[in-house]
Amino acid sequence: MDDYWLNMTGLKKGFGNHSFNTTRNQTEPDTTNVHFTNLHLTFTGFVIIGGLMFNSFCIYESLKKRSTVAKCVAKYLLAAICAADIISLLSLSHVWIEAVFHVGATRSSPIFCKIATFFGFLGPMLCTFFIVELTFTRFHAVRWPLQHRSQVTSKRTKVAISLTVAACAIYNTYAFEAYDILGQGRC
Repeated sequence: MDDYWLNMTGLKKGFGNHSFNTTRNQTEPDTTNVHFTNLHLTFTGFVIIGGLMFNSFCIYESLKKRSTVAKCVAKYLLAAICAADIISLLSLSHVWIEAVFHVGATRSSPIFCKIATFFGFLGPMLCTFFIVELTFTRFHAVRWPLQHRSQVTSKRTKVAISLTVAACAIYNTYAFEAYDILGQGRC
């Protein structure tokens, strides 16, 4: 077996009582981590850029006036889910930008790191609660179909979204303390 493949699979170190002795010196550098990092950065870039574009398009389509779901209150919750996803993507995009473009300016600002940590916690939590709200709305529509139009209105849905955002923002204020606990330089 070639030394390169033995190093990649971990067989050169041996398992248990068995070990493989190779007589050649390894002259090829181990590029496994470099390839994995490049693949990871490329995939992450596609997810961030594609997610931002797709979620922006979904917000635009669900909130336009002559939409096919014009009288459906779920469009507000779907737009809120997309907005929460955009918050999550933007809060994590600075790490990708630093890794690709080798810009370290954002790490030097503790205020920026605290805000990024806050939105990094807020986005996924909002997404989770909006999905739960959408589930309850659909359950209500199935369980009580005749009362659904009068009880679940767009105004009540907007109030529920606003209360959810406020409650999650208040709950996630610990993110500012979490940055101090984690230590400087870990943004």
